[in-house]
Amino acid sequence: MRRLDMISEQNAKLSSALQAQAKSHAADMRLLKQEVDRKIVAVNKLRDEFESKIASVIERIEATSASVSVPASAQPVTANPDGWDASQSYELVFWREHWPYRDLPLTELQTMRHGDAVWFLKQMGFAQTSEMSFDGFQGKVLEAGSGPIGFFELIDNVDVTAQDTLMDLYAEHLPYSTIGKRGSATYTGTPVPQLQERFKYVVCSNVLDHTADWIEFLRDCCALLEPGGELLLVTDSRGVPMEGHTQVFSPQQLRMVLKILGAKSFLIDRTEAVTDGHCDFRNYVRAAF
Repeated sequence: MRRLDMISEQNAKLSSALQAQAKSHAADMRLLKQEVDRKIVAVNKLRDEFESKIASVIERIEATSASVSVPASAQPVTANPDGWDASQSYELVFWREHWPYRDLPLTELQTMRHGDAVWFLKQMGFAQTSEMSFDGFQGKVLEAGSGPIGFFELIDNVDVTAQDTLMDLYAEHLPYSTIGKRGSATYTGTPVPQLQERFKYVVCSNVLDHTADWIEFLRDCCALLEPGGELLLVTDSRGVPMEGHTQVFSPQQLRMVLKILGAKSFLIDRTEAVTDGHCDFRNYVRAAF
């Protein structure tokens, strides 16, 4: 009996200790809840203040924008079908009659375009690891507006779709152009919006100002990027259109449109002023989506 009494006494003490501990925990939880509630109130207050400030800034921007007239030469030219037709004719004539290297043998042209690829990829921040390869530049690539002979035929570790809406005409009229696969590139005249694949990289080199609608063209190109893909872009920009270059946009407008289209970060973002009369600026952009 004495042993049972001892066990009963120990159980009573343990029960009492557990009850005291539970009461202490309950008190701690009440204090914690009160602290959390106070912080929620404080956060909500800060949020309301922030939203109020943002609304005020937006009102000031809208009021300022309404009172400022933008010169026509500074406004972007987008849809321009008449200029587009003329630009396409200009391109075909240029490559057939005026491109200084048009009479070189194909192997020399491929080597020369490989040099262009090396220059382009270095501008985009890729490190050359061998004569024909670059660190990170591999996988499926779209070269949008590649012209009759693209950059990447000799680059290793890439599967390139070299696209140009004039490719069928190029292949018909230019001895150095083709349809189908050559080297690492597969040439096609399929318009960008009709392509069904997704790409790790979309390359646009000196194309954007030649398009019928630069914003629509960018949208179509960005839509073909796989998640985490990158747009590699070099483009001239100017304040007024010129022969073969129908689109007008500023460097600021270019970046704004890319952000709207979903660019998450800019790994390369550089603009150079140009004074040769051909354009106003040259833009180098590597944007991750």
